[in-house]
Amino acid sequence: MDVYEESPGVYFENLGHVTLSHMAWTIIVYVPLHTVDDEASHLEKYVQYIDKTCSRMFVRNWSACSHFGDIMAHKLRQIRTTRQLLVDIVQTKEENRR
Repeated sequence: MDVYEESPGVYFENLGHVTLSHMAWTIIVYVPLHTVDDEASHLEKYVQYIDKTCSRMFVRNWSACSHFGDIMAHKLRQIRTTRQLLVDIVQTKEENRR
């Protein structure tokens, strides 16, 4: 084992010669969209429940209730947009393979 003084803490063990080769890698990523769909569906039901609960309250201008629907609508749009991007990417890759 050789110790390099100019780089303390880094050690080099000579195992042989290094050769460079050109390789092409294919990366496969699995995204279970059914899980995303299920969670988004549960989230939509929860938003509806909270909205009904807030509408029954006497003080509607309570800050959590007054902004909850807008915030959650924005978040749900983000989830749907992200999901659609994933679907578009997968469909594009599938079309290119054929």
